[in-house]
Amino acid sequence: MLHILSITSPIFLLIAVGYLSVWRGIFKREDMLVLGKLLVDFLLPALVCRTITQFPLQEVLNLRYLAAYGAGSALALLAGVLYGRWRRMPWPQAALTGMGMSASNTIFVGFPIISELLGPNAAIAMTLGVLVENLLVVPVVLLLAGRDASLPWQRSLLQSLRTLSRNPIIWAIVVGVACSALEFKLPYVLDRSLQIVGSAAAGVALLMIGGVLVGQRLQEVKLDLPAVVGGKLLLHPLCVLGALTLLPPVTPELHQAAILYACMPLPALFSALAQRLGHGGFAATLLVASTVAAFFSVNAWIWVVMHGLG
Repeated sequence: MLHILSITSPIFLLIAVGYLSVWRGIFKREDMLVLGKLLVDFLLPALVCRTITQFPLQEVLNLRYLAAYGAGSALALLAGVLYGRWRRMPWPQAALTGMGMSASNTIFVGFPIISELLGPNAAIAMTLGVLVENLLVVPVVLLLAGRDASLPWQRSLLQSLRTLSRNPIIWAIVVGVACSALEFKLPYVLDRSLQIVGSAAAGVALLMIGGVLVGQRLQEVKLDLPAVVGGKLLLHPLCVLGALTLLPPVTPELHQAAILYACMPLPALFSALAQRLGHGGFAATLLVASTVAAFFSVNAWIWVVMHGLG
């Protein structure tokens, strides 16, 4: 357990440093938006693109992993939506509850931790997880949220696809997959440049996560908080574990990575999307709670998975 804490503690320490730097006024909360743009537009695309080019296509597009992680995430999403409707939430809030149980902080929290445990396999699993979240979870959430909106679901879906088409991370995946498929090796200068830029992603991401938590407007969600946070940190990895067990097997490293990515807390995208749908306070409360609770649950899941019980 001490070995696990030695891996996860620096992650949460950097989140705490980011929080304190904004809380004490060293940085403004608005500065976190600049860091977020730097991450999304430069650091993460460089990391993702270079990582994909290091592997053959059959490893990058691992259909067995996509099927298992996608099925587990879809099941957790369904559970969240059904819970929300049972609680008589409006469709946008019920859809967000589904996302709250099925979308992980794959890049900002998951990757720094899992890369320490599993090496290069963490980057491949991260890329596949980003595909599941952006091509399955987010479009379904927007479709369901649109049931109460003035926009028809077709236009809501079209807006979602347009947003995805402008996402630099998605384009980094496309370019990386193309290079992998063509067996094209990046020139040394370009490869080294991407490596330098991408290596800054983890540290900047963790500082940003902490800074974003400062000043979040929280609201009372006493009844729903345990259900949604428990669904994210416990149900989601269990659903993925079940899918991995029932579907054709993946490599042991990817098996471990899938469960660990699923047990990560909520992503910052959850709060941003909720703001658009008019439920920012609901999402902020869940985001803070899941991040704090993850310090304990993630350590527990790492112990379970690395001892062969996952």
